Amino acid sequence: MHDDHRVRAGVDLDGPILGSVAADGLDRPLLMLASDTSPWFGNPGWEPRWATNTGVKIPLRIAGTQHMSLCDQQIILPQLTTAGLLEPAKKAEAVGTIDTARSIDLQRAYLLAYFAATTSAAFGGE
Repeated sequence: MHDDHRVRAGVDLDGPILGSVAADGLDRPLLMLASDTSPWFGNPGWEPRWATNTGVKIPLRIAGTQHMSLCDQQIILPQLTTAGLLEPAKKAEAVGTIDTARSIDLQRAYLLAYFAATTSAAFGGE
């Protein structure tokens, strides 16, 4: 996104802002979707980078999640737990205590709404 201006909006899924984006920032919308325990949401988190990111910034946190909730582990680990191959405590440690379907529904809803808004005419879309 930093180097390809065809990309109109970006998403950070519970990760740090690094490299050229950290140094130079972005001038387009950036959704920062964080897990409940994210070190990037809050002190100091993403905030020190906000001055260089002049586009719209939307920081959101999903309650009851862990870092791996924002990747394919959210689907895989509950299945392993149901099959008796993973202890429930280990699953919760990785993906949190949020219901799997609820987590996925929230992620989909946030991403769909975000991209619908940021690719609309209001943001220079079609």
